[in-house]
Order: sequence, then C-alpha cells, then structure tokens
Amino acid sequence: MMAESMIIKGGIVYDPLNGVKGEKTDIMIKDGVIVSEVPSDAKEVDASGKIVAPGGVEMHAHVAGPKVNAGRTLLPGDFRRYYVPKTDSLRALVGYAVPTNYTTGVKYTELGFTTVFEPAMAPLDARHTFEELEDMPNADKAVFPVFGNNWFVFDCVKDNDIEKLKAFIAWMMTETKGYGIKIVNPCGAYMWAHHHSNVTSVDDVVPEYDVTPRQVLRGLAQANEELGLPHTIHVHANMLGRVGNVSTTLDTLKCVEDIKPHPSREQVIHLTHLQFNCFGEDENHRICSGAEDLAEYINSHPQVSADLGQVIVDVPTCTMTSDGPAEFFIHKALGPKAKWINGDVEAECGGGIVPITYRSNNPFNAIQWAIGIETCLLVKDPWRVVITTDHPNGGPAWYYPRVISWLMSKKARDKMIETVHKSVQDKTSLVNLEREYTWEEILICTRAGPAKLLGLKSKGHLGEGAHADVAIYPIDPEKVDMANQPEEIEKKLWADMVIKDGKFLVKNGKTITTERGRTYLINQYYKDEEHKRMLKDLKEHFQKWYSITFNNYRIQDVFAPRPQTVSINPIS
Repeated sequence: MMAESMIIKGGIVYDPLNGVKGEKTDIMIKDGVIVSEVPSDAKEVDASGKIVAPGGVEMHAHVAGPKVNAGRTLLPGDFRRYYVPKTDSLRALVGYAVPTNYTTGVKYTELGFTTVFEPAMAPLDARHTFEELEDMPNADKAVFPVFGNNWFVFDCVKDNDIEKLKAFIAWMMTETKGYGIKIVNPCGAYMWAHHHSNVTSVDDVVPEYDVTPRQVLRGLAQANEELGLPHTIHVHANMLGRVGNVSTTLDTLKCVEDIKPHPSREQVIHLTHLQFNCFGEDENHRICSGAEDLAEYINSHPQVSADLGQVIVDVPTCTMTSDGPAEFFIHKALGPKAKWINGDVEAECGGGIVPITYRSNNPFNAIQWAIGIETCLLVKDPWRVVITTDHPNGGPAWYYPRVISWLMSKKARDKMIETVHKSVQDKTSLVNLEREYTWEEILICTRAGPAKLLGLKSKGHLGEGAHADVAIYPIDPEKVDMANQPEEIEKKLWADMVIKDGKFLVKNGKTITTERGRTYLINQYYKDEEHKRMLKDLKEHFQKWYSITFNNYRIQDVFAPRPQTVSINPIS
C-alpha cells in the first residue's frame, strides 16, 4: 500500500513534545512523514470531535523469543480466551495472555501503538527473537540484549576495563542487532544457575569472578554513557518480588548517582516495572507499599526514569523474565501445582516462566495492584514515568485503557478499591491520593515520554519530519468528563483510526491491512584498536565457554529486512 498525502482535519490534537495541548488544528502528511503543507488534492480525513495523537510507543513488553513460546506451552488453553477467524485481509487472531506474534501486532495497532520494544533478549537467542518479531506486523520494533549476568562483562568489570567493556557492548549490539543495554537481577541469574542461590543486595559477591551487582551496574552505566547509546541502561533490579525490596531498589538507583549522563539526555538509569521492585515491609514483616519512598527519590533525582509494570487483577496471565530465582520464588509461593519452567543460556543469562492470576481478594496481589498506580500518581514529572503492564507479567497490554482510567479518575480508583482486599486501604496511600491525570499527561506517558527516553527523534510527536504515525480516538475531551465517566475512557481508548507512515492500518476500530515495521538497531563498532584488543580476548572466551562458534554468532541482515540504523555517539 502506497503512502497517501492527507490532511487530518477538525481533530483535537495532543502533541506534548511540541507543546500542543488539545488544540483544534490540522495534521498534514506527505510521503509517510508529517509536513507543513500538502498538495491541493490531498485526501481529507475527518477527525471532528476526536482526539488526534502520535502513535503509541511501548518501551517494555515481552513479545518475542523463546520465553514467549515457552509461555504459550504452559498456557495451552489460552487460544480459547481470544479467537477471531481469518478474513480476506487478516490471518486468524489467537491468544490472550500470550497471543501469537501476529495477534500481538494487530492488537497493539488497534490500541493505537505503532512502536513496540522487546526489553530482554538473550543474545544467543537473537535469531529466534527476530524471526518472531518479523511475524509481528505493523509495529516498528527493537530489542535490548541482556548484559547483567554475562561472563565476559564480569571479566571486564573485575579488571575495571571500561574501554574493553565499551568495545564489547558495541560489538554485541552490532552482532545481535540490539538497541540498548538490559540488566536483569545483576549477578543473581549467575548465582541461581551455578550456586542455586540469589544475590540479596547490590554488594553480594559472585565467588568465581569477585564482582558485585554494584560493580556491574556502575560499569555498564559508565560504558553506556561514554558510548552514547540512545537509551540509558534498562534495569530490572535485584530482589524482584520480595517483601522489603524497595530498599534494594533505592540502593540500585543510588549506586549510579555520580555517573555523568551523556550530553544528549539527563537520565543515566531506567528502572523497569517498578511495581515489582517497590515492596515495603511492615512491623510484622509483611508487604506494604514502598511507593512514597521510591517516588520521593525519583522526584528529587532527574537522572532516573521508570515504567510501571502495572498489575491487572483477576485476569489470567503469565510471568516471564530473565530473573530465574524470582520465577522460582513465584512458583513456590503459588504452591506445588503451579507450572514453572527454568532455563539457562550459556555464559549469558537465564530465566523462568510461571503462569499466574493476580487475585483481587489476595492481600499481597491487591497491594501490588495499588503500588503501580500509587507510584505513578506520586511521581511529579510524567516525562519520567511510562505506563506499562510489563506485558504479560503484570497483565496483558490490552488493559491499558483500564489502567489509564484509574490514573485519570479517582472515582474509578475508589470503585476498584472497594472490590479488592482491604489491605490496600491500610498498607498503601492510594485511597488518599486526589491527583487525576490529564490527557496531556497520559499522552506523555504513552507517547512523547517513552520516545524521548528511547532517543527516538521521529517518534512520539506530530512535528514536521516525524514519522506519520497517528492514532485517532473516538472521544471528545470537551464533552466527556473523564473523572466522572471513567467507563468512557476505558471503552473509547481503542483507536477509531490508525495511520502509520502515511498509510491507513485501522478504520472504524478494525485493522484493515498489515505492513512490515522497521527494526531499530545499532550498527557501529567502537574504536578500532579497542575493538581488536577486545576481539582477541572474546574469541578465546568463545572457544572456552560457548557451544556455538564465534563466526556463527552474528545475526545476518536478512533477520531485519527493514532496518533503521542508529549510530552511537561516543564521548571522546
């Protein structure tokens, strides 16, 4: 399908990156980008009485790779929860908590999202991951290779050799077509695989390497900023899911306080799915909210950004993470009948999968539900907090409209509080929070904010030169009182129309066609001499520890048929 010249007329436009706050203005598109004028015969699109916004940017959703396939294996009945027969233009849509890759792309499109990032890829699994991403239509995408338990990283950190670490990161990004540095339970996955234990603080020592999570975090953060990668380190902190872990999370953030950010941004660390790492501990050693402590820290430290990982209660879903010990902990907590898979990826990382349903009448789960919303309301700057469910860990991303209704309406929150376990009223501050998000803030948290944090200059806005990714929603903010009609928010935050690269993908709320999305990737080695020195050691490392040869590790270009190359910007 060819991109059309078009003018979107009469809509109520929100474009926070360009300071547009619900203005009736026209959006013009030509050759797949936003422009300032179009030909006289440009197609007119009537958006009267509707919100016009940039396409959504999902910065953290597990949508591809072996872990997702394993999740489908553990949920054989998931296809019964959502099934739409094929049509002349679409394949069948199948799956709910862990849908097919094709279904995932279509569902995100109908939510109005045009960019989806896979946040945790074992580098050795890159071929599998990219094959699945290619079957996910419409969305532009990228992946974050996992570094926090990589043995070669341990070697570099132990020797305090930042130059070699930088060369290794640049090599890894190029070889596996990655975009950013993911760190999952640094050192913990290694301890689980080799000592059947975990780390409990940022200063626990990995015996064979004599390194700590603190050193790994600092080394990778320093290397990331000196390399000038487009995004900060993307961190899943130690002790996920454990009562009292907010103190470990704060230690994680504090240990990179003194690292200077790259000139292109303010941040040096992104804390992902904060809800799972924001558990306080009461006098009886039971869970309570740590949201106030974490939000206070984020509010006073502009070098930190975060996303929610919001829990959706009473909905079947599936947890999947490179944090193997966390998944085993969940498995034990759920009881002997809980399904569980554990995996180990040689010399790189590990992981686990456990299906779950968070129960509204369970005090632990109810507090989890409250923590994400509570923290989001307490963080003052919407540019540094992103709406996610850590799909599918906290729940399917298809519940974003409901999450948004909780943020925009105290009435919706109070109604929910009445249905969940009463511990929420005693162990969190949610019932006392009056703040209600505006449309501008919601669109910052789902578009402009994540695009800015990811360094995507052509995404998340409707300014001249941006990709023509536009979502149009059938809701008139001038006529709907969001605070008092939250059901309208939830019902109408499925897009009426979606345009991507100047082409219609959704009309009247239904996907009418699918397109191949871009793959954002880094494709630039670091300094030649450092690269040569690193390669010598790395080839010896491969020969000693890997079952695959060094020459067979690289991901060929065919795995990313529509690449969007992003160059690093090293600090000399």
